[in-house]
Amino acid sequence: MRFSFDGATEHNYRMGLMKAVYALAVVPVFAVTLFIPHDTGFRAPALYAGFGLIGLVAAWVGWKLFKSGPGGLWFSPVMAATMASVAIVVIGLAQVAAGGPDEVYLGFFLVANVFVAVVGDLAMRLLGLAVTVVVLVSVAGDHGVRGWTLVTVVIMTTAVSAASSAMTANSIADLIGIGRSRVHVDELTVLGTRAETIEAGLAACLPAVPGVIPADRVVAFLDRDESGSYLPVVSWPEPGEGDGELAGLEAFREAGATRRSVVDRTHCVIPVGKTTSGDLLLVIVRPAGRSRSLASVKEIANALAGSLLRMSGRVAFVEELRRESMVDPLTALPNRRTLMDRLEVELERSSRTGTPMCLAMVDLDHFKEYNDDFGHLAGDEMLRLVSATMAAGCRRQDLLARFGGEEFCFVLTECDLAGAVAVMEDIRALTYRLGDRRAVTISIGVATRVEGDDIEAIIDRADRALYEAKEAGRDLVRAAPGPESSA
Repeated sequence: MRFSFDGATEHNYRMGLMKAVYALAVVPVFAVTLFIPHDTGFRAPALYAGFGLIGLVAAWVGWKLFKSGPGGLWFSPVMAATMASVAIVVIGLAQVAAGGPDEVYLGFFLVANVFVAVVGDLAMRLLGLAVTVVVLVSVAGDHGVRGWTLVTVVIMTTAVSAASSAMTANSIADLIGIGRSRVHVDELTVLGTRAETIEAGLAACLPAVPGVIPADRVVAFLDRDESGSYLPVVSWPEPGEGDGELAGLEAFREAGATRRSVVDRTHCVIPVGKTTSGDLLLVIVRPAGRSRSLASVKEIANALAGSLLRMSGRVAFVEELRRESMVDPLTALPNRRTLMDRLEVELERSSRTGTPMCLAMVDLDHFKEYNDDFGHLAGDEMLRLVSATMAAGCRRQDLLARFGGEEFCFVLTECDLAGAVAVMEDIRALTYRLGDRRAVTISIGVATRVEGDDIEAIIDRADRALYEAKEAGRDLVRAAPGPESSA
């Protein structure tokens, strides 16, 4: 017969050892009763046999300690079964030694069986029950109990021990199940925090959901426009053709309408709540034959909803931080960091494919004097106006970013030098003499990629062309020498 601590962890092992200590706490009480005078004679050999069994178990544990050291001794299932069985036998021998009525030590038998029910599996509980029945029958026979009286003893002992063991085991299993589910719920909160979208966060979290609520299938639905039209976005273990049909379940409609988790024997529907991507509902297809009560599943489902909502909140927070790190707060344009990342990508692509690309540096003319005359708040407003106007004229495939101060930068893809100059002339015309207080113009320098260019080289050449536009009178577009001129 094999025994196990079903799904036990190291913590469960050590808790089992603590329960054994609690069970052994009755030993002093048990020992005292042996010295109380009894109506019949005291038979020492039976008591000596009990002490001998205890000594054998102690020697076995000592041998384990000697072989593995104190740190290596774990409270194993075999150890638990052996200790419980020996305890029952010793209690029976004490009953024989005392020679008293059969019911004197019945309570100690129950302690041993409850201990097994707390730490062991079904096999261990059956062994404890069998040993208890055998020992009590032996004690009853020693006391001269025969016939139907003996049958009554066996039936009553079996019934009481089995009922107490089953009730204890069921309660412990439910508590352990809820406890493990709570641990998994807490883990779910951090699983998707590195994701950049709620969908990616759900993809990271859904494989862990069966550890919270046993499931054959888990599907997440989003109502992006709050119209009540939920669509499946993420599925576990993989997307299926019938995912969308789950939205037609009565439990799905009830959960969506009442905003409360709905649990039945086949499904669990959890309205998680509003996320940055829309309203989220989770459908769990439950496996057949689960014995956990619907009330406990609903309690765990509510905890799961809170965990997923916290996860989506963290994803939204991280996404906002990422967005803020890439966007200039004043103009809402991509910032210099984003510019450098994109420029590196476009330079590499242009070098690999041979397609032309250009860089344009833009500077507001006489902007320092504008700030001095009208103040920095007016200057900020002018920067926002110019950036919005240039963004409106920017081609879809290009990037406009704030370089710093009153300087801006265009990355123009699939565009040669002549085409880039034409595009920037259009931009200059759009921004010509903007402003109510005083007209502001821009100067632009354009450079195209040449063989061997890196980020610093192309920026430097565009910056030199911008300087030439300033020197030539401002409100101009100037181009740096192209490949032919540089050759």
